[in-house]
Amino acid sequence: PPPPPPPPPPPPPPPPPPSNGAVEIVRVGPSTENSKCANINDDTLSECTATSGSLAHAQTWISGMHECTNSGCKFTSKVCIYLEGGWTEDATLKCQKPTNWWR
Repeated sequence: PPPPPPPPPPPPPPPPPPSNGAVEIVRVGPSTENSKCANINDDTLSECTATSGSLAHAQTWISGMHECTNSGCKFTSKVCIYLEGGWTEDATLKCQKPTNWWR
């Protein structure tokens, strides 16, 4: 008898629902300090929320700073988390463009 046909390939995953433009996921990691920052590529995505439960209410903000080396200065943006006493889990932030409530 002929061999059975190969199973069909799985369907591609559906695209994520569109948000207001771009979303950037920033991995910050655990911290023993009250605050920790990580680089963000697009500082217009200034509305950041922690995706892990115990950090959901932590304060987040975007911090811009000039970093200078022998080859010159560049402006880098960092996203920071503040939580009293630090945190142990691998913190991840989802950053997107702020919602314009007045539109």
